[in-house]
Amino acid sequence: MTTGVVLHAFGGDEFDYYTIADNCTKLVTKFLGLPVTLVTDKEPVNRSLYDQVILSASLATWSRTLVVRDDTSSEYKEKTMKYPFKNDTRALSLELSPYDVTILLDSDYLVFNSELLKFVTLDCDFLCPWFAHDITGKGGYEGFRYINGTIPQAWATVVIFNKSIASRAIFDYWKLIQKNYEYYQALMLINSHFRNDYALSLAAHTLNGCRPLDEKLPPMMMLPARNYIEKIDTNKNIIINCMDTIIKVSNTNLHVMNKLCLQSQSICQDIDALTS
Repeated sequence: MTTGVVLHAFGGDEFDYYTIADNCTKLVTKFLGLPVTLVTDKEPVNRSLYDQVILSASLATWSRTLVVRDDTSSEYKEKTMKYPFKNDTRALSLELSPYDVTILLDSDYLVFNSELLKFVTLDCDFLCPWFAHDITGKGGYEGFRYINGTIPQAWATVVIFNKSIASRAIFDYWKLIQKNYEYYQALMLINSHFRNDYALSLAAHTLNGCRPLDEKLPPMMMLPARNYIEKIDTNKNIIINCMDTIIKVSNTNLHVMNKLCLQSQSICQDIDALTS
């Protein structure tokens, strides 16, 4: 049985997803010790980081608006960013993955421990988190338990799956929802662009008898976009600027919504020092 990680990274005007994916891969290699396959639209500069590279075009035409903390200013300032949202290849992850068991990660998910390895060896076809915690303690994700009051929301940020019939069924339904998204938008009372979280939630929920999966990953730790990481030290301490209050978390896997800080030179250097 082979086990590995799959990332998707496509270019954008505002965010350097190639650099963000490189940083994610360095952390995965350090703390999970697993090979990484990158699905992307151009050959990576740091090709040696990856086990395999799959060149693929994104056909997504969606855009997304994100309000982030501008960490280039000494004072608290917010920056509204509208950027292309190229998220349409994740539904193909099962057929693209070269591994028997795959950990599918968003490239802005930072791995600082080996906890995910515990779930790789379980006899489970498909695992994902069904709740997210705000690492700052502000409760910013309490409202994401359900999709507009319809069904419980799962998160596609980190997914562990094998190539069983059950996993294939979820991915097939995921692709069907993406292809016919206008219908499912109306069904789930959604007025936003396509989101993999929504498609995954409905697919897993429906195929499990209209209820969340019985086996799930622990709640995911999230860092909202109005905060940013100031420093990551070699002891795996993450120093976070939280609305001008400094907090520290350690040894914690973290989904970071402020992509600007993830591509900053200082954070790239910190990750290099930690993973070297």
